[in-house]
Amino acid sequence: MEKIESDLWSRGFRQNQNNNWTKESKIVQIAHYSQFQNNGIRVSWKETWKDYFALIFDYSSGGGPICVVPAQVFFSSRFVSEKRQMPSYRNSGFCWSQTFKLRDELPQLILGYKDRWDILDAKTGEQLIQQKSLTSESHVPSTPLKAPDKDTSSKDIEKQINEKLQKKLNELSLGEQKIISDVWNNKNNYIKWPKQNILLIPGLIRPKGGFHKYSPELTRKFKEKGLPIDSRTNGPAIMSYLLAGGERPNRRDSNNEWTIHHIYDGKFAIENGKPSVRAVNHGDHFTQSAGLVAIHPIANALADEYFYFAWMLRHESFKRFGYDPDNVFLKK
Repeated sequence: MEKIESDLWSRGFRQNQNNNWTKESKIVQIAHYSQFQNNGIRVSWKETWKDYFALIFDYSSGGGPICVVPAQVFFSSRFVSEKRQMPSYRNSGFCWSQTFKLRDELPQLILGYKDRWDILDAKTGEQLIQQKSLTSESHVPSTPLKAPDKDTSSKDIEKQINEKLQKKLNELSLGEQKIISDVWNNKNNYIKWPKQNILLIPGLIRPKGGFHKYSPELTRKFKEKGLPIDSRTNGPAIMSYLLAGGERPNRRDSNNEWTIHHIYDGKFAIENGKPSVRAVNHGDHFTQSAGLVAIHPIANALADEYFYFAWMLRHESFKRFGYDPDNVFLKK
């Protein structure tokens, strides 16, 4: 506990009356746990934490790590997103505490942020840009579908979306439909996903030029994983995908590797006039691994050209990670 407080203090955070830590507009919440075992790791949260900057899960007293998780990543995870929709969550006073096995999805997400103190820092080249000060090119995700009634289930929402996608597919020629179907039915040969959902550098958007300078903590992590550092403009997204355990195959007859593709590229809004998120211009999504895939050139062309294929990728990300920046798949 003393180490955490010391680290926060050295970064300019101060403890307030609500027993969390603040620095300007950033609020950090610490959750301490005494248990850290393969068959028992506790995770707790309160709904009021969703607008905080980061959550620190401290398992050090049980011999475990200290994990610094961006609040946006935690609350957009599949388990937490689904739990927040359940009556049991409301009945508990909009808070939750549960013991998981270490290999479960939510603990693995948290452990992916072990010692990520750099998330709290605003270092050179990694300025944390708050939503209120994002550039004019970026925007807050919209809600493409009309807001469903409170009794509308997630299945009803998926049915609406599936009908929309099927309509788009039916507009294509039989030849186009066959190509899309063949690639999607063999998607493991054309699309590689990360193993974890991480937001590598909260607030970062893709620069228009120059090279990126990573923090010493991230540089160390890259070296520990044996990852060659990519400092180009799209490098942070590539590094996020690789650090999250993603595979990047080589192209045939070429020294190049598959493209790392942002599945939310600002195209193919569900409804006309309601823009879709363009990840590279948004600090919550540019380095979000859940929105990144390594993609074969053929599948990459389909994702760029066809509404249906692009949204099949987005739906797959939602199923894997609960990632839904356009607020399409979750009832609101």
